Amino acid sequence: PRVKESYVQFLNLADKNISISLQGQDGFPTTMAPSQDPDNYIKLQLDSNNQSFMFDLTYEGRNTKCQQTLSEANAYSILFYKESTNLHCTLLEDEKSKPQKGKASLRFVNVYGRDLNFTLGGEEFGTVEANYSSSMYKVVTRGHYQGMCEDGAIQYPVDVGLLDFGAAYTIITDVVPEEGRLKIWKTEDIRANTIHIAWQIPQYVLMSAGEVMFSITGVEFSYSQAPINMKAVLQSGWLLTVAFGNIIVVIVAKSSFLEQWEEFVLFACLLVAVCIIFSIMAYHYTCVDSGELAKPAKDAEEEIAPSPPYADKSLDAVYKQTSM
Repeated sequence: PRVKESYVQFLNLADKNISISLQGQDGFPTTMAPSQDPDNYIKLQLDSNNQSFMFDLTYEGRNTKCQQTLSEANAYSILFYKESTNLHCTLLEDEKSKPQKGKASLRFVNVYGRDLNFTLGGEEFGTVEANYSSSMYKVVTRGHYQGMCEDGAIQYPVDVGLLDFGAAYTIITDVVPEEGRLKIWKTEDIRANTIHIAWQIPQYVLMSAGEVMFSITGVEFSYSQAPINMKAVLQSGWLLTVAFGNIIVVIVAKSSFLEQWEEFVLFACLLVAVCIIFSIMAYHYTCVDSGELAKPAKDAEEEIAPSPPYADKSLDAVYKQTSM
């Protein structure tokens, strides 16, 4: 969010649809179903650094109001929940920016009536206080995560599924004592990184062009410049260099001591070094005409060609008469 702007999304923890209205702002009215993950944030224009907003709510045919104070350049989630027959709301401040280096971030919201302690994938989120309190966001690497929720001496398994690249999540939890389980609702505050598959087309075009201009040209060069009796050997040597290149890629990729972008930079530097070496070698190389390589072998064949039988003897002409 920019200066004089604030982002807000609504999370409906009640059991019926809630209609939200706000005068003078775009994006309203809007209706949220129970446990509906919002499609996106609604942008609110602020007249000052901090501004109070009065949201008009319609729930089960009854109208109520929710007043919250928002600050500029921040993002918020407003939780609606039902106590007895009344609808209430509470405000949570959300993560504003994507996690760096393709990681994910998440927090826990405890809607249960007692404090809960959360552990996920070895990360300690600590104790989250009762009645719609929230933990701090923690950054984790992408993956499927399971953990544990502790309610005093009672433990509940936690499975939040996949935490994807660059996303931020809010995990809303509630204990169901009658069923002996933990109820989990995962919402995505910041969408995961996405990229269109069409972005692969330029890469494949460049790779295919490089393969055609380099690999095929190299095979043809090794064949044309080799003597007659060593063409297969030199072509095998060319393919052997390709195998060595693949070995280098495997060693670098499996060693795991470099980040992926660092691997790409390393390969680019190796290619630049190879281009410089090849340029120097090509400048001093004297190209051989493949036709000249084949000529001595043809001359040798002519020298050892056997003379036809009876070449040194003369034959007299004989006329054959045929009688009828």
